[in-house]
Amino acid sequence: MTSNQIRELNRSVTLLGAPESDFAERFYSALFAALPETRPMFGTDMTRQKARLMEMLSFLVEQIEHPEILEPMLSGLGKRHEAYGVKPDHYAPMGQVLLTEMALTLGEQWTPEVETAWKSAFQAIVDGMSVG
Repeated sequence: MTSNQIRELNRSVTLLGAPESDFAERFYSALFAALPETRPMFGTDMTRQKARLMEMLSFLVEQIEHPEILEPMLSGLGKRHEAYGVKPDHYAPMGQVLLTEMALTLGEQWTPEVETAWKSAFQAIVDGMSVG
C-alpha cells in the first residue's frame, strides 16, 4: 500500500469510529440482511461485537505496514471465524456490505482514493484470514 492509501485508511477509520457514527450498527444490519445465515453466528447482544469490529478495523489499519504482526493475527482470526461457521464464500458479499456501509457512513468523505485503499486493505485481510 502507498503512504497516501495508509493515510486515507487512518483518516477514514477514525471517522467511522467516531462516537456519532452509526457505522457498526448499519454494517451488521446490512450484513444480516444480505447474509441471513450469518446471524446465528452472533449472540443476541451486539454491543460488544460492534465495539470489536471497530477495534479490529483500527488495529488492522495501525498494523498494515507490519506484516510480522498482522499476518499471524489474521491467520488466527481466520481460524476463529471458520470455527464460528464463516465460509470462504461469505467473504466477498461481506466485503461488499462493508464497503457499501463505509461509503454511506462517510458520505462525501468516501473518495475514489479511500475506496481503493479499503478495497486493497480488505483483500489483504481476506488473504491473511484464508491462509492455513
